[in-house]
Amino acid sequence: MLRLFQFSPAAKLHQSGMEDGASIERRNTKWKKGSVLASLILRQLAEDDADGKDEIVKTVDISTIIKMLSSNHTPVRHASASLLLELSKSQSSCYKIGTVAGGILMLITVKYRQSSDAFASETADQILKNLEILPGNTKIMAENGYWEPLLAHLFEGNNILTAV
Repeated sequence: MLRLFQFSPAAKLHQSGMEDGASIERRNTKWKKGSVLASLILRQLAEDDADGKDEIVKTVDISTIIKMLSSNHTPVRHASASLLLELSKSQSSCYKIGTVAGGILMLITVKYRQSSDAFASETADQILKNLEILPGNTKIMAENGYWEPLLAHLFEGNNILTAV
C-alpha cells in the first residue's frame, strides 16, 4: 500500500511541499477509516473459524495492529484491540503476538491507562490473560513489570520457570 502511495499524485505534492494541511488531514482521515474497516473485517474473519485466525496471523503484520493501540483516534484503538482479542484466542496467535518487539509492553501500557480509555484497557487486560498460556509471554510480562501472571503461576504450583 505504501508503495502505491509513493507513485501517486498526492505523494508528489507531499514531497514537493505543495500539499496543504487540509489535504493531509483528509488523507489521514481516510487512512483512519480504512484501518478501522480493515480491522473490523479481519476480526469478523477471525471470529468465523480458527483457520481464519491462523491465516490472518500469517498474512497480516501483527506489529502494525499493535501499534494501532497507541492511535489518538479512539475507533482505531478499539478496532485494533478487538482484533487482537479475537486473535489471542488461538495459541499460535498468542505466540505471534508475544514475539512482536514491544508488543506485550504496549498491551501492559494500554491496560494501565484505564482513565483515558476504559474499553481499550479492559480489552488489553483480556488479551494479556490469553497470552499467559505461553510461558515465554509470561516471562516477557514479568520483564516489563507485570508480575501478576508469573506470581499466579508460581502460587498455583506451576513451575513455569522451567518451561521458559
